[in-house]
Amino acid sequence: MNSRDNYQVMKIRLQGMLLELKLQVMAQALDDQLSDPMYQELGKMEFIYRLVEEEYVSRNNTRSAQLLKRAGLWKTQADLSKIDYSVERRLNRDLLSQLVTCDFILDKKNLSILGAAGSGKSFFAKAFGVEACHNLHRTKYFNANRFLNDLYDLSIQDQKRYKRKLGYYQRLPVLILDDWLMFAIDNPVKESILLDLIDARYGQATTIVCSQVDPDDWCGKFSGYTVGNAITSRLVSNGFSLVIQCDDDLRQTKYPGEL
Repeated sequence: MNSRDNYQVMKIRLQGMLLELKLQVMAQALDDQLSDPMYQELGKMEFIYRLVEEEYVSRNNTRSAQLLKRAGLWKTQADLSKIDYSVERRLNRDLLSQLVTCDFILDKKNLSILGAAGSGKSFFAKAFGVEACHNLHRTKYFNANRFLNDLYDLSIQDQKRYKRKLGYYQRLPVLILDDWLMFAIDNPVKESILLDLIDARYGQATTIVCSQVDPDDWCGKFSGYTVGNAITSRLVSNGFSLVIQCDDDLRQTKYPGEL
């Protein structure tokens, strides 16, 4: 067998092994690179690097898409690159430049997004959720009221499933609760559920909340000051506050349903 025949046999066997290892993208990249004269000029390390990079990027993209779907964010148009820095919104550019890196998620810090209805709170929350998924952080996005009601109902119907579900949310890397405290919470069981959730996540995971209510008034949304203060302090003291000031309802002009 001459050297060219040996080369072809090795190439076929190598592609077969890659496919058997479920490295389909790498197998295709190998064929593409060996067929392209440009790649024949690469050094051994660069050749291997580019081969592995193709598989790595493909798998990350697939994983990111899966996380977006599970987060409930696969249909959103929200994107941090689409932030409107119009003067009238009076956004803190220095804070945003720090937040868009999503390092606060790695640091397990919280984020409170505050502003009037239609100011763009939900857009920001979803955009941060999308970026978290791109960075391969498991994420969930919920309307806060529905989220709490569902947990409350489950606690009544099936304690075993409730504890399992609560434990999952307590450990979830990124939990986004939109319309936080839009309605007062005067049920001791619901307050207990929230306290158990937020307390377990404190310093261990990132919680992002969007609210029209100033954090100074959050305690007044609970039946008792003590539990309200315990929940509020765990959310606010360990994180950042992004305030959006806007006189116009952006739902009429930008990304309907996203704000």
